[in-house]
Amino acid sequence: MTIRLKRRFQKKAKSGRAFFSTSVLALIASAGLMQTMAFAEIEPPKERVITTSNVLTQVVVALGKEAELVGVDTTSRTTPSLKKLPDVGYRLALSTEGILSLKPTLILIAEGAGPQNVLDQVARSKVPQLMIDELNSVEDIVAMTEKISSALGVASRGERLAKSVETSAEKLQSTVAQRPNYRGYFIMQEAGGKGSVSISGSDTSADKMLTLLGVHNLFGSDFNNYKSVSMEGQMEKRPDLVFIGSRRDFASESLDQIAPFKHLTKGMKEWPAKLQPTCVFELDMSRYLVYGIHIFDEVLALREAVDACMTEAK
Repeated sequence: MTIRLKRRFQKKAKSGRAFFSTSVLALIASAGLMQTMAFAEIEPPKERVITTSNVLTQVVVALGKEAELVGVDTTSRTTPSLKKLPDVGYRLALSTEGILSLKPTLILIAEGAGPQNVLDQVARSKVPQLMIDELNSVEDIVAMTEKISSALGVASRGERLAKSVETSAEKLQSTVAQRPNYRGYFIMQEAGGKGSVSISGSDTSADKMLTLLGVHNLFGSDFNNYKSVSMEGQMEKRPDLVFIGSRRDFASESLDQIAPFKHLTKGMKEWPAKLQPTCVFELDMSRYLVYGIHIFDEVLALREAVDACMTEAK
């Protein structure tokens, strides 16, 4: 009897020690997990986001939040996955029904989006909105990135993305400063060359792009915005470079991607050989006229191609 009680007591003691050890280990593991969670960025509840500009869509995607997009504007449909999302209309011709029918929890609105009556109707719906001012500098792009990342609950990702943008801008500026300055201009070509053709003056996205590229806009002091210029008027400028912007056919369901830029070895059509620019490039306007988080990397790649072409032509 005494032996049985002693064995039973020993079993209980072992069981108690095992329970104590397990509990301690559980507490230690729990403490470690809590400490890890304290340093990790806790994912907020998923939003239902609508963007009204390709500039804003780029940021949402770069922040790893593409899965929370439920609708985008027409100019944002630049990849196969984005083309699968509902189209809420062109940035300047948004649709109230198209936006609100998607039951968004957050709408990102770019400066200049409209029409105003649609913006007013959306505002009355009480759906949270984030207004983004016009972007004119690296600082503006950084501020936009931080603002959107904060609204989506991923501020630390926004900080990293902003730093990356600043680094890219500095690299481009440093590169251009060490290279020759060129003279040229930008032609906006609509509908794959079948639509209207106009030249960029000052105060345009193309003018900003040329400045970043280190190319003096030959029409920058002639007029603002875009304007038709005769072939003779263009040839009189004797440009080193001409850039022809082609717009992606956003209405098409084709998922074909056009190259960011292409060197046109045959030069300008119908121009006399002796008046041909040294180099002519065709650009994807959905990349090069979007002054956002990717513009500095895109322009740097183009600058390298420009320098290679100009050097080869000497």
